Order: sequence, then C-alpha cells, then structure tokens
Amino acid sequence: MMPGKLIQMLAMVVTLHASAAHPSSHALFLQAIKNDSTTTNYVLIHVVNDKTGATKLVCTGAPFLLGALHMQHNLKYDAVGSQKALALASSQSDLVFHFTKSAAIKNLAQYHTPEQVAEMRAALKPYSNRQLPALFKGDGKGLDPLYMADGKSSYQGAIAQVLLERGLLPERQCFSGALTVAR
Repeated sequence: MMPGKLIQMLAMVVTLHASAAHPSSHALFLQAIKNDSTTTNYVLIHVVNDKTGATKLVCTGAPFLLGALHMQHNLKYDAVGSQKALALASSQSDLVFHFTKSAAIKNLAQYHTPEQVAEMRAALKPYSNRQLPALFKGDGKGLDPLYMADGKSSYQGAIAQVLLERGLLPERQCFSGALTVAR
C-alpha cells in the first residue's frame, strides 16, 4: 500500500472514531429520555454486549432505550419501574450502556447503515445548525425528501444520528412519523 493511501485511511479511521467517541451530549440525552410525550426524541449511545464484548454506537428512540433497561433489569412497566429505568439511564453520564439480555439488545436495533450516516453527514454539511430546524418540518419540503422518498425510510435514523452529533435534538412526530428538530 502506498504511504499516501495509508495516511488517508488512518485519517478516515481517526475521523470516524472521533465522531463516534462523543455521542449526544448528556444534557440533550436527559432532555430526550425525560420527554414522555408521544413525539419522541432520538438518543445516541454506546451499547456494549457484555456477553460478546462488542460495542456499537446506536441511534435510537429514547423510549427504546428505556424499554431495553426495563428488560435488562426486570423492571415492571408501571410508574415505579419507569422511574427506575429513567434513573438508570440518567446515571450514565458517559452514555455507555451494558446489556446481557438479547431481548434488551434487540430492542435497540437500528436500521440505518454507517454508509447512510456518512451520506447524510455530507448532505447536511452545507447547512448550519441554525438552518436545519427549518429544513426538517415534516411537510415534505426542505430536506424532508432525504428520508421521505420511497425506499428512504432507513435514512431517518441516519439523519437523526448526524443531528445529534451536531448538538441538535431530533424528534419523531407521533402521527406522521416525520423527523423534526426540537427548538
């Protein structure tokens, strides 16, 4: 391999690792998990499978994380169990969550790929964080076609991940399923 290509590949690995090393800020994370409305927020977390040792950066809806914590810790789906799940989630300031139960891990499934995330980073790069909320209104205009077009639904999670990486809080609207940005 040529030295120039090796340096390019190393730079790409470092860039990918840097973007994965800082999931959504803890403040955004807390806002997302405390949102109990039907319009849910996304979270960006590190998930560790303690049985295999595998670690994965996961962008998922906050209720799915709370559900996974219910499953992992055998919490009841009542007010007390919900408060315990919320406390467990809130206590992870590093946003790293360890699981051993396969059902809990499956609850955190994501449907977008790293390639889609890279594609959405490039697509959103020309826009400032100030501009982005107005471009995701769920009305099919602006940047909505990036995930609303036929065959593009998995891109919604990729866009949510990029928004979180940029310090914005994406939300999925209840009835329409549209992606918007919390203001």
